[in-house]
Amino acid sequence: MAKFIENTESDILCPQCNPPRKLIVKTNRNNDNQFLGCPNYPECNYTRGIPEAWKMRAAGQAGLFDNLNAPNNACSGQEPA
Repeated sequence: MAKFIENTESDILCPQCNPPRKLIVKTNRNNDNQFLGCPNYPECNYTRGIPEAWKMRAAGQAGLFDNLNAPNNACSGQEPA
């Protein structure tokens, strides 16, 4: 699995902070799993998992909504390229 760069800022805001802060990538010291955490730790201990779409893109897989603008030939009667 691809690893994200530690302390990389995300576009997801902490729902517990006022004003909201952007969550950052953190790594669990015990098992090396990565997660998003509030940069205001230890005052705020909000965490959440890294979104599956991020993991898929990092692994080189297309996400569910990545190709919405691509032509859909499945219903057009055209042969797939």
